[in-house]
Amino acid sequence: MVRLYDHRTMLNLERIKDIRNRFAHDLAASSFQQFKDACMNLDIAHHFFEYGEETPMPRRVRNMVAIKNLTESLADPRERFLMAVMLYSTDFAMGPPGPRLG
Repeated sequence: MVRLYDHRTMLNLERIKDIRNRFAHDLAASSFQQFKDACMNLDIAHHFFEYGEETPMPRRVRNMVAIKNLTESLADPRERFLMAVMLYSTDFAMGPPGPRLG
């Protein structure tokens, strides 16, 4: 089997799928609070950095996203889920990294 993603990414994709499916098929699901543990297990913090007015952008941000109030966003189950979906969908849309120039 060809492994296109590392183990951490595969676990996160499985978690995203499980959360989405539970929301889609559980008629009683009305809030991300019901899936708090699953959302909080999304291991995505290493892809983000917090920015402010004086925070310089990192030179290499291919797999990083700047978020204002990062700690608050990662603590909210809904925000954490949406950040994970955004992160992976954007990363997959960009395709594999190409050769370095220069």
